[in-house]
Amino acid sequence: MEPSKLLLALLATSTLSLTACGGGGGSSAPAETQQPPAGDTNNGNDTNNGGDTNNGSDTNNGGDTNTDGDAPATQAQWSTPAALEDGSVASWPLLMDGAGNKPMMLYGKNNALYTREFDGTSWSAASLFVLNHDPQDQLVWDINSNGKAIIARSDNAVSAATGHNECFLRYYRYDGSNWGGYSNARILANPTADYYCNNNIEDLDIALAGDNSLLMTWRRRDLGNSRYQYCDSSEQCNSLPRNSASSFGNGRKVTAIGLGNGSEGKVLSLNTATARGAFASEFDTQTGLGSAFDLATYNTTSYVAAMAVNDANHSLAVFNEGTDLKARFNNGSSWPLGTKLDQQLRVSTLTLQTYLSDGADYGLTLWSVLDSNNNAELHTNLSDASSFAATSTQHQNSGELVGSKLVGDINDNGKAVIAWLGYTFDQATNSAGRGKLYSRFYDGNNWLDTQTVDTDIDVGEFLSMKGSLNVYLDNSDDATLVYAAKKSTQTHSEAQLFYSRLIQNNMTP
Repeated sequence: MEPSKLLLALLATSTLSLTACGGGGGSSAPAETQQPPAGDTNNGNDTNNGGDTNNGSDTNNGGDTNTDGDAPATQAQWSTPAALEDGSVASWPLLMDGAGNKPMMLYGKNNALYTREFDGTSWSAASLFVLNHDPQDQLVWDINSNGKAIIARSDNAVSAATGHNECFLRYYRYDGSNWGGYSNARILANPTADYYCNNNIEDLDIALAGDNSLLMTWRRRDLGNSRYQYCDSSEQCNSLPRNSASSFGNGRKVTAIGLGNGSEGKVLSLNTATARGAFASEFDTQTGLGSAFDLATYNTTSYVAAMAVNDANHSLAVFNEGTDLKARFNNGSSWPLGTKLDQQLRVSTLTLQTYLSDGADYGLTLWSVLDSNNNAELHTNLSDASSFAATSTQHQNSGELVGSKLVGDINDNGKAVIAWLGYTFDQATNSAGRGKLYSRFYDGNNWLDTQTVDTDIDVGEFLSMKGSLNVYLDNSDDATLVYAAKKSTQTHSEAQLFYSRLIQNNMTP
């Protein structure tokens, strides 16, 4: 499928707001009724302790060269991309993560879900995970430090009792070797009519703790608030699937969750009602939701936020406050002053992601934003605990736009990798050129030169729901990149599934 003129007209300004979700109508009288706020209240510390530690000038500290004046470091090269699926059927979504040096992949093909694991040399054969998967269903996962994994997905099925569709929020566990069957965390229904997940449920997320307890969150679009369910390793949960779930309160929208090595974690939420702001809440799978801490107060309705939590339950939160992009790091006990990473943002166009190394406090924040000419710029800021880079780095080749699907990762050695799609757009002909997949590696001291991983990518297809991109960096400093892209030279009509590896001992002379 070639992109339409309307899609191509939007490519030049293609960015993705982290808080923007799909629309859809609600249904009447759903079985799950709204509950009062559960713990997400002010217990005396729900204030902004204010102040910035950095003036946040967002300058380009060297483009595609190193930043300290020394000779560029010799760097490893990405392997020639290899196809795992031939493009004869659609391949989306595409998720990848890992524990230790073992990447794992979950992807869709022909309305089924498959998993693969990497053994250090090659990917395993595709293993069927779910036979019937609607690409519109939500799908998220998490992997803990012990190599255990969990997947959450939304799924509609017809109730034998009523004959109507019900919405099931399900999770599946991976024990380090095999995937098990599903458990129902939530069953949402309207006794007198169909109740569809895609119309009513959004922002599905799941986190897996080191003790294998889990936290699942989602937003009820029909009721306008976020809810949660938590279960221990033996599937003992805080409420039964058909009972009312716990609520964060009116107007509260969860944007990120994370659990550490034990049972504790954090929840990042935005208040879209009267007291607008970004809030971080403590969470324990044994006791539930704790008090909320006010990270930032908003004067407008334009806001984004992201958060990462590592094994020690330390967390990195990034958010806008007005047109400033700020970050705060929590060492497990407190949120110190915010640091300004960027300023004068056009917030409504911001794509925002943040990463925190599993066993250390190295952080990577990645964002793109439109400049004054409506060109998307890609920026990063590296951090170590509460110490952030004084200036953020801008990446991309001159004259090219940046696609909205940006990915990165950072490991316990303080090494980092990012990947993005770059392309040109001809305003006169209203058409995009062929895209190029780029990557850049941070060696602990400098961002090394930008590398081209692949070329000849159909930009419209890539920026649609069929295009996907993910990267995993292990503690050997080796990186694995997987992506779904359509090439002009391929035989079949759908996006192919590719992977490439960056092996540090394969250095150029």
